[in-house]
Amino acid sequence: MIGTHPTARRALRYIVRDHARRAFAPPPNWTVSQWADNRRVISSRSGAVEPGQWRTSRVPYLREIMDSLSEPGVDRVVFMKSSQVGGTEVGLNWIGSTMDQDPAPMLALWPTETMFKNWSNLLLDPLLQDTPCLRNRVVDVEGRRDSRNTMQRKTFPGGYLVALSAKSSGQLRSLRAPRALAEEVDEYEPDIRAQGDPIALLERGLRTFWRAGLGKLYINGTPTVAGVSRIESEFNKSDQRYYMVPCPHCEEEQDLVWKDDDGRYRLICERTPKGQLDPSTARYLCEHCVALIDETERDAMLSAGRWVATNPESRIRGYHVNTLYSPLVSWEAVMTEFLKSRKSAESLKTFVNLWLGLPFQEDAESVLDPEVLKNRRTPYGAVVPFEAGLLTAAVDVQGDWLDVLVWGWGALEQSWIIEWMQIDGDPGQDDVWDELTKVLKKDWLHQGGATLRIAAMAVDARYNSDRVHAFCDRHEHVIPTTGKDGRGRPIITSPAAMRRKRSRVHRRPSWMVGVDSGKDKIAAMLRVVEPGPQYIHFPENLDEVFFDQLTAEQLRTVYIHGRPVRKWTAIKNRRNEALDLAVLNLAALAFLGSKVTASLGDIVTRVQQSGPSGTSAPKPTAPRQRRMLSKGVE
Repeated sequence: MIGTHPTARRALRYIVRDHARRAFAPPPNWTVSQWADNRRVISSRSGAVEPGQWRTSRVPYLREIMDSLSEPGVDRVVFMKSSQVGGTEVGLNWIGSTMDQDPAPMLALWPTETMFKNWSNLLLDPLLQDTPCLRNRVVDVEGRRDSRNTMQRKTFPGGYLVALSAKSSGQLRSLRAPRALAEEVDEYEPDIRAQGDPIALLERGLRTFWRAGLGKLYINGTPTVAGVSRIESEFNKSDQRYYMVPCPHCEEEQDLVWKDDDGRYRLICERTPKGQLDPSTARYLCEHCVALIDETERDAMLSAGRWVATNPESRIRGYHVNTLYSPLVSWEAVMTEFLKSRKSAESLKTFVNLWLGLPFQEDAESVLDPEVLKNRRTPYGAVVPFEAGLLTAAVDVQGDWLDVLVWGWGALEQSWIIEWMQIDGDPGQDDVWDELTKVLKKDWLHQGGATLRIAAMAVDARYNSDRVHAFCDRHEHVIPTTGKDGRGRPIITSPAAMRRKRSRVHRRPSWMVGVDSGKDKIAAMLRVVEPGPQYIHFPENLDEVFFDQLTAEQLRTVYIHGRPVRKWTAIKNRRNEALDLAVLNLAALAFLGSKVTASLGDIVTRVQQSGPSGTSAPKPTAPRQRRMLSKGVE
C-alpha cells in the first residue's frame, strides 16, 4: 500500500505540513485596497453593475480613501460624495479587510433601522457569502441564525460588527469599538431622545481607542442643504482633498467640476439643428488649454490622477468626488439629468446633491414673498382650467369653522388653486359636515365642458378628532391626517395599525403627513416662475389674505444642541392655514398613489376629450387600506 512506502509517507507528511503552514500562517499585511484587489468578490446578488473580482483600477480615486483606513496615524476619514461613486463600497472593503486580516470590533451607524437592515441583507451578506476568505469567518453565515449572526450583529474570530440606527441612543451610549462607520450622515436627526448628536455619541464609544492611537472613524455621505449639511461640515474641517487628473491634450492637472469659479459650465454639449442641447455630444472643457476632452479618455485620466489637499493644516483626511468621475455613469447621462432637473428648484436640488455631491444653496426667505405671488394671479375663476384634470381638497378644522382649499392638478404636477372657502359653524355639529359633504360631491365645471369631482380629500384630525374620523368613515377617498415634524419624512404615510375601541367598533387611525417635507415641496413649487412642471397658478379673485397665510413661515437655521438645523418657523402675527392646506393637498395627491401622479398627463387628456356631453371623469383608484390589529399608529 502506498501509505507504507517510506517515500510516500514522507511525501504525505510534507503535504500535511504544507497545508497546516498555509492554514495557520498569518494573513498578508495588505492595505484595504490591496486586500480588496486580492480577495474581494462583488456578488451579483448585490445588484452590482460589474460583479466579479474587485478591481480598484476601475475606480482609482477610491484607492487612497481605502488605504487611509489602514494607515497608522489617520483616525478620521471623511468622504463627501455624489451617488454611484463607491462610498459604501469603501466601507464594505474595510469591513472585509478587518474580518480577514486584522480582526477588531466595529460599529456601523445608519440613519434608520430600515436602512441598516437593507444594507445588511443586500450588501453585507452577499459580501460575506461570495468572498471565499470571509465565507467561514462569521458564525453560521449559511446556516441557522443565532444571536451571534443577525442582520444587526456579525460575530467573527477576534471581533464583531454591530449595525445601529442613529435613533438608538441606548445602544450608542453602551457600545465601544475601535473602528466605526457613519453612513449617510445628513439624514441623522440632530438630537436623539434628548441624548445628543448621533455622531457625538458614536465618538464617545471611540474616545478610549483614539487616546491609544487605535481608533478610526469613516464618515460617508451625500450633502443636502448648505450651512446645515453634516457631511459638508465634516469636510470643511478636513484637509479637503480633490482628485486631480491630467488633461490628455496639455497634461495640466485639474479636478472635474460642473462649474468653475467663474460660473462657466465645464461639461458642455452641441446643439441639434433645432437649437436643442444634445446630451450625446457631452465633452469636458479643459480649464487650461480649452480643449474638449472625450469621455473615452476618462479612464486614462483617472488612472493618472492623484489626490491634492487644499487645506493641508488639518489632520483630518477629507475627500470629495462627483459623478463626473464615476466609470459607471456616462457624461451623457449626467447632462441628460441636468437638462431635466433645471425645470424646477426641487429637482435641481436633487441634481446638485446626488449628481454633483455638493450642498444646495437654499434661500427660501427671498422666495416666499406674498407680493410677488399676488402678481401671478390670472383670470380663470372657479372653473377648472383646460390643462387640469384631477381635483384634490384639504380641510383644516378650526373652533368655529372649516377652512377648505380645492386644488387642480395637471401634467407633471402643474397645478391651479380652484377655490378657497370657509364653512362657518361649530365642527361639533352635523350641519357643518353636511356642508362639507356638498363640497365633496359637487360637480366642478371643466373648461372643456366635462365635470369633475374631488378625487381625494385630506382632513386635519388634530382638532375634534371624533367628528373628523366619523366623516372620513362615511366617504371613500377621504382620509383623516395628523401632521408630524421632522425633515426627510414622506409627505404621507399610511397608518401602521388599526386601533380598536373596547366596544370593538372599528375606528380608522390617522394618516401621518410629513409637514416639513410638504412645506419644502410647496416652497420649491413656488420658486418655479414660469408655467410648466410644478408651477402653481392662482385665480384672479383669490383673496390677498391667502398669500399672507401661504408665506406665513420661513425656513431658518436654528441650533439644536449646537447643530445647525433648517426649520420652518412661523412669522410673528401671521396665520398659516393656507400653507397647511397646501401641504394637505400634496398629501391627498400622494394618497392616490405614484401611478396616479405619473399619469396626470393622461388623466388630463381623457378629461379634455370627454367634451361637453361627457360624464364626470372617473376617480383614480386609491390604495386600499390595510387593517391591522396591533396598537401602534405610524
